[in-house]
Amino acid sequence: MHSYKEKYGYKMIAVVDHLKRFRYVSFGFSAATNDQMAQDLSDLHRNPHRFFSPKEYVFGDAGMKSSDTVIPLFKRERKTQVTVGPKAYFNHKCAKARVMIEQAFGILKNRWQILQDCRLTCRTVTDEARLYLAFEPAWFFITFWLRLGRTR
Repeated sequence: MHSYKEKYGYKMIAVVDHLKRFRYVSFGFSAATNDQMAQDLSDLHRNPHRFFSPKEYVFGDAGMKSSDTVIPLFKRERKTQVTVGPKAYFNHKCAKARVMIEQAFGILKNRWQILQDCRLTCRTVTDEARLYLAFEPAWFFITFWLRLGRTR
């Protein structure tokens, strides 16, 4: 249940708009869950008609699956350090959006400090339940706050 960074955590699927506002959040996946599995289990992927108009889409991380509503960034080829050619150009053009997403998460973490550095030990199923209960109220208020369209 640990992430690749060897820390316990949760994975979140989120959609951030051009104003750094969260428009969709799905929370509760273990940090060890890969991006495609979390994407497959999200309501955003299972019921895209509820979130997208025809021909509407979002950009996703390179770990996401391509679909009618998600255009992922290109992964670098095996045994290479960088992407080249048109793929690199596409990823470069998406860089500004990626920075805005990171800034939106920074705003979220600064506003809700429990998300930044929660020092709870998680060794058992009971510990995991406690951790989830510590985060659940914060996520409720974050979701409520986001529905009001506020990020700051």
